[in-house]
Amino acid sequence: MICIKKVGLIVIFLLIIILFIPSCVSQQTYNQLQQDYNKIVAELKDSHTQINLLETNIQTIQSTITQLTDNLTNSLGSLQQTQIELDNVKHELQDANKKLQLYKDTLGIDISSDNKTPIEGANLKSNTTAKNPTWQQLMDFIKEDTSDCASYNFVKYKCVSYAESVYNSAYQRGIRAAFVTITFRYQKEGHALNAFLTTNKGLVYIDCTGKYYASEEKISSIFPMFHLPWEQTKENESETFGEANSYDKVAYVKVGEQCGLISLDFAASPKYDYFEEYKQRLDSFKQELADWNNKVGSFNEEVRSYNNEIRFKVYIEGTSEYQRIIDWYNKLSTESKEINQLWESLNLREKAKNLGAFWEELGEVETINIYW
Repeated sequence: MICIKKVGLIVIFLLIIILFIPSCVSQQTYNQLQQDYNKIVAELKDSHTQINLLETNIQTIQSTITQLTDNLTNSLGSLQQTQIELDNVKHELQDANKKLQLYKDTLGIDISSDNKTPIEGANLKSNTTAKNPTWQQLMDFIKEDTSDCASYNFVKYKCVSYAESVYNSAYQRGIRAAFVTITFRYQKEGHALNAFLTTNKGLVYIDCTGKYYASEEKISSIFPMFHLPWEQTKENESETFGEANSYDKVAYVKVGEQCGLISLDFAASPKYDYFEEYKQRLDSFKQELADWNNKVGSFNEEVRSYNNEIRFKVYIEGTSEYQRIIDWYNKLSTESKEINQLWESLNLREKAKNLGAFWEELGEVETINIYW
């Protein structure tokens, strides 16, 4: 705009010179004005050149702006596409996190979720509508389920059959379940059981294999006998602990560790460290009971010796032999009371009640395979 105004002023100035000055000025002045005119014309041409250059630059800048606008539009489109891809990645990550949550605390296992049957002959029937249960829902289902009541048969009905039965029964109840196989180090035969992903306590292994597979380790306690030979009494009276009234069990499975079992009613957690704490209590109970049995066994042996000593014999009061037998009797009587007091203080019956059945460990776990 400045250049255009300048050109206009120059044109007006020239007109004035052409029209009025020739008649009013000298030749010398006219020549000077003519030189000024030519100079102004040259400047005018130069201004036109600069204007054309500016117009070219403006066009270039406008083209650059248009190109930048197009690039920005394309970038916005790419950004939107990237956002869509990012959202997809987030969904995939969420799915991966769900799977990671599903498989936590199960290091060293192989997991399958395809349609392949993990064991030949296992007829597994699942559905997509089944849901993961809570811990209590799982406990209630296992207690109601009768899979553990079937008779174990080493040929026709083994652990695979129990695991299949629990699996199918769970899905019939709308509970999501897994079929699990494990192998043991140094053992030819593996084992089959089930797994459930509870919503509040994580992965839980359940073993409902019936009698004659995982034997309960029954332990008996003997009681002191202290009686005269002619008294009617039973020798070697005992009480048995660790018997099972159900074969529903929570299994504790960890690669490199012993596969442990706890009766369903006595398992408060599915974590392996809970089983280790339980095992410490069980081992402590067994040791206390063994110490008790050793003490009572020694006492009963002495009672038998005493009874054999006095059998069919008559002792005369006041004699040294009579006094020996009386002292022996008093000693056994005192020991009997002490042993009875020890039994009460040990509280072994109550401890046994809190342990349930004493299941044998199945072996050191080498591999775990879970089929969902």
